[in-house]
Parts: sequence; C-alpha cells; structure tokens
Amino acid sequence: MIKSIHYLRGLAVLFIVYQHCLVNIGGNNLYGSYSFLTANAITGNFTTIFILIAGYLFQHLASKTSVKEYYCRKIKNIILPYIFISIVIFLVFPTLLNVRENSFINILMEALHYMISGEHLPTLWFMPLISVIYFLCPFFLWLSKKDLKAPAFLSCIWIVIYARPGLFELSSNLLHFIPVYIIGMAIRQYHKEVLKIIGDNLLLFLFFEGATLIISSYINVTTISSHYSGAFVFSIQKVILFLILFYLFETIKLPTLLASTLSKLADISYPMYFIHYILLEKFTETAMTDGFAHFLILVKNGPIAIFYSLILFALILICCVIPINIIKLITKNNSRYIIGA
Repeated sequence: MIKSIHYLRGLAVLFIVYQHCLVNIGGNNLYGSYSFLTANAITGNFTTIFILIAGYLFQHLASKTSVKEYYCRKIKNIILPYIFISIVIFLVFPTLLNVRENSFINILMEALHYMISGEHLPTLWFMPLISVIYFLCPFFLWLSKKDLKAPAFLSCIWIVIYARPGLFELSSNLLHFIPVYIIGMAIRQYHKEVLKIIGDNLLLFLFFEGATLIISSYINVTTISSHYSGAFVFSIQKVILFLILFYLFETIKLPTLLASTLSKLADISYPMYFIHYILLEKFTETAMTDGFAHFLILVKNGPIAIFYSLILFALILICCVIPINIIKLITKNNSRYIIGA
C-alpha cells in the first residue's frame, strides 16, 4: 500500500459524496450563486483524482502483473461488486425495470442494458468508462515500458483542449479520461522527479491551482449532468490539486487520527461511491412528498445550501459506513467480491 495514494483515495471519496449532497440540496436553483459555484468547483470532478490514482497504481504494478492476472483481479474486485450493487439498485428502485409490466426476458435485457451503460444511477457513468480502461490493459502495459514524459505533457494539453463531456457520453469520456490515466502513470514513473519539481515550485503550483479554481468557479454550468461546455480547466485543476496533495502526503506526517480516518475511508471508497447515491436518490424521492425535505432541495441561498448540505453529508456518511462495516463483518474476506471492500 502506498500511503499517500491511499490517503488521496479516502479524501477523494469524501469530496465526491459531499459534492453530490451539495447539488441535491441546491439543485439547479443555485447556479447563479458565487458561493455555490465556488463550493461546487472545489468539491466537483474528483473522479479525475480516482482516474489519476488508477493510472498511478497501474504503472506501479505493471512490471509485477500479467494481463490474465490483471483481468481476473478486476473481475473479482470491481465487476462482481458492480453486478451485486446493481441488483440492489434494481430492488430499491423497481420502476427502473418496470417489473409489473415487463416479461422476464425483457427485465433481463433491460437490466443488462443498464449495467452496460451505467444509466441506472447517475454515479455509475464511471463504470463503463473504467471497465474499458481496464480492458485496454495490454496497451497500457506496453505503454508503461516507454518514456511517459511526452505522452503526459501532450495529455495535459489535450484535457484542456478537449473539455470533460457529459456523464453518459462513453466515447467522449474515454477521449478525455484516458489521457488523465496516462498522466497518473507518468507521475508514478517519475515519482522522485515529480516530488522534487513540486517541492521546488510549490508556490507556483498553488498559484495555478488557485487560478484554475477561480476560473472553474464562475463557468456557467446549467445542470450537473449537462455537457461541461467551456469547462476547459475542470480536469487540469484536479491534476494540479492531485500533485499538490500527493507532495504533501508524501512529505508531511499526518496526525494519527486524520491518517487513520483517510485510510479507513479509502478502504471502503468503492462501496461508498455506489451506496451514497442510492441514499441520496431515496432522499430526493422523500423530498418530493415531505414538506421540510422538499424545502431543502429548493434552497436558493448559496451559504444556507452549503450549511444544509454539510448536515446531509454527515448523515449520508453515517448511513454508508454502518451498513458497509456490517456487511464486511458478516461476509469477512468475501466482502471484496460483494461490495468491493
């Protein structure tokens, strides 16, 4: 386990969960609020961090794995839990498959369509993307043996030119995120050099992080699931943030409590990524009928929405951590094949 990368994974899942809570509270009512846009820019697009981590770890293990071993590991630890959690989603939201009217064959075909596309839950857009990246293992194994300086440099330029697309645009997402994956690989290949460059130019990195964050904050995004039109800095901002946090986690000893918390969150980051949005969807369902909850999702004041979203975030975290740990306790070593943790 690489501690700095493990801490980054734990931090990333925290921000992903919070950002979804923030958007659920404010919805489309707050895209004119500077405070909301700033909070959204800070906490949004942390999927980029996950892709960077995946690329980094692939490069780290490339010389120690074969294609067959890699595929077997990903099927056991990623695909099987995805299938299990998809079944849970279909049970929690039976209207997805229109069980009462569809035949058994149609239900199976519909379920298969959802699992291939990831459209049964907004956060699952990530699964077809990462699955294709995993499938391209032979290409990345070949690439891992090359000098990645030039590919990483070109990738940084590309993700600025080719802005992040909408959630379920698989081919467009691959064109955007494969370069991000390559950047992660290059960071591992030049681990020591990267740390030295960041250490020598930390203030400059902080300046660029702040500048790209300010630009991100005021880009007019009409809806969270729309095309990220003009959002040319969304991903490069997270690449810079990754580099800064990577340097800090590598060079600074974290307080024991913080290190332990981030490590534990990293251990359950995969199931938390799925489960938190199931809970948020149920919250939204409730909000349509419950007076107070309905008031929450219609908040039009940025700072108030941020405050309410923090409360919702704490509740969602608790409701995620408890069942995940219960499942791990009951299933023991088999939990990795069921929930991915």
